Amino acid sequence: MQGADDLTFEWDFGDGSPVVTSTYYSGGTFPFTATDTQAHTYSMAGRYNVKVRVRDDDGGTDELTLIVNIY
Repeated sequence: MQGADDLTFEWDFGDGSPVVTSTYYSGGTFPFTATDTQAHTYSMAGRYNVKVRVRDDDGGTDELTLIVNIY
């Protein structure tokens, strides 16, 4: 069904820690909206590229990269 995609969020915090993945299932609902929030603690000061990629179950993807400065 068009628009009723399951969505997977992949968070890469840029510090070598494991990628955090969350999947939300639409259950065939259209339209379907999902929101994902993650918390992360950095062990060292530095500049990190935080990437979040969202994939749907049809192969569509989108990605956002944020630069985080930890002092």
